[in-house]
Amino acid sequence: MAAIKRFFEKRKLGIKFKKAGEGHRLSDSQSSSSNTAPAPIPQKSVASISRDPQTEAARRAAAEAAQARMEAKQQSKQGQKLQEK
Repeated sequence: MAAIKRFFEKRKLGIKFKKAGEGHRLSDSQSSSSNTAPAPIPQKSVASISRDPQTEAARRAAAEAAQARMEAKQQSKQGQKLQEK
């Protein structure tokens, strides 16, 4: 039974290494794939991102619903405490 388990563990490990792709040596100064650096992605500040009004309204409605759930939960806890006394 243990031999079968080891066999499948080795198979899974082999599959993982195959999926990982071709390796490279750390001692290589430059590899062919690292010659071209990816272009920097322009970063936008959070304030400069314009939000869709519908998205903002949906976000606000979700926040209000979450707040209402939290308040209802707190009220039910307070009600249970009063009933226990």
